[in-house]
Amino acid sequence: MAFALLGGASLEAATLHAVVSGGLISGELDGTAFSAASYTVTASYDPAVVQSGTLAGFPATFVGVTPTITIDTGSGLLSGTLQPFAGFTWHLFSLEITANESRSGFAPIDGSLNVTNAFDIDAALPQSTLLAQVAFGGVSDANDPATWQTTAGTLNIDSSTDAAGTFVIVPEPSTMAALGIALVALAGRRRFIKA
Repeated sequence: MAFALLGGASLEAATLHAVVSGGLISGELDGTAFSAASYTVTASYDPAVVQSGTLAGFPATFVGVTPTITIDTGSGLLSGTLQPFAGFTWHLFSLEITANESRSGFAPIDGSLNVTNAFDIDAALPQSTLLAQVAFGGVSDANDPATWQTTAGTLNIDSSTDAAGTFVIVPEPSTMAALGIALVALAGRRRFIKA
């Protein structure tokens, strides 16, 4: 069952950061096996380049990204950046299954808007525009079997089990740090002018 953590607060950030977390997956990354592991896929993006269209026959919003996957094996972390392949590039997406059911996450998409295996969250909520801060839970889905190249080597996912997962969009950490520094400088300037 889905749950909303944050409403769609409008963001003015130049860069947003998306996170999909879920599990359980089994497979290997560059020869290191994992079983019943959880995963987190993250990427930053410019909301000004988010596109609308149809993916897999459903209304969708999507944007090209360079995602990093981190796999928690229970005894350590495996991590790598997911690489483009055979005409497919990685995208953050949110598509509307019905008015109150969506699927949001990361997937390879080609120039004809064909979608292949994804890391996504199925939720009983409307689709995300990818333009606003949001956080919700649902059922994670890592399609299997799948093989992708990463900067750490070949990632093979042999099996996945539906488990609780989350989809989150927030201002990118460096954007928030810059905003904080600007606010401190502005406050200091205001104090200086009053003195």
